[in-house]
Amino acid sequence: MDKRAKWMVLGVAGAGAVTLAFVVARKRYAPDLGPARIEGHVPLDETSGMVVGNDGILWMHNDSGADAILYAVSPAGEVLGAVEVIGAGSRDWEDLARGRCGRGNCLYVADIGDNARRRDRVTIYRLTEPDVRDGQVQAERMDLVYPDGPVNAEALFVDDSTLHLLTKESGTTRHMRAEFQPGEGVWEHIQTIDLPASRSELVTGADFHSRLRRVLVRTYGHVYEYHLRRDGLLGESRELPVEEERQGETIAYSHRGDRYWHVSEGEGSPIWSHPRR
Repeated sequence: MDKRAKWMVLGVAGAGAVTLAFVVARKRYAPDLGPARIEGHVPLDETSGMVVGNDGILWMHNDSGADAILYAVSPAGEVLGAVEVIGAGSRDWEDLARGRCGRGNCLYVADIGDNARRRDRVTIYRLTEPDVRDGQVQAERMDLVYPDGPVNAEALFVDDSTLHLLTKESGTTRHMRAEFQPGEGVWEHIQTIDLPASRSELVTGADFHSRLRRVLVRTYGHVYEYHLRRDGLLGESRELPVEEERQGETIAYSHRGDRYWHVSEGEGSPIWSHPRR
């Protein structure tokens, strides 16, 4: 694979069982900038959402059919805590995002998976980012419908309290937007993007870095970094390196934005970190 980043401009139109190891002292995980490397291995069965949280820990969750639980995982793959999300169902959790809320940070769980395209609404849960030793955390809920009927999606990112969803469609993705408010709402379709590599690419995850104003978008075989414009649209993009994975569905920036992380579904899969150059 070509490890050099390439810039391009795109046209736009418009739980599994785990062993818990609790720690007493808080520890910051901030690896030095260097080459791509394996930091550890995934302790979950079907990791489909991941985001970097306080102190550099990795918040993860399992795919559809699992309990409504978030796992705090060290980059080395050690489970530091498991937090039950009270008030949340877990029909098909597909992504996890993080954004500012009040004086702290919130996590957003995207219950948006719909392979059969039959759901009349999807759900986003918002919760104050917990401590790894918290056993439970209460969530707020927002149910949303699509403007043109059901569609499958696996990617969510958040800019302040604005939700951004990217659909999972062959060779393309529809960019939807909504302001988070507990209750009900409707996605606004603001943009359609053709994916660069092939007509069969599928978007499986995303993450946003507020200082950089950049969005990581991953497919099963590629990672792209887009500029999030001030009008909320995705603009110029470049391709970034990604390792081959069995079923890669997660992508996340480090806090400083100098690295990004990705993992595949499957217990024991490598936890990869890459320098962002």
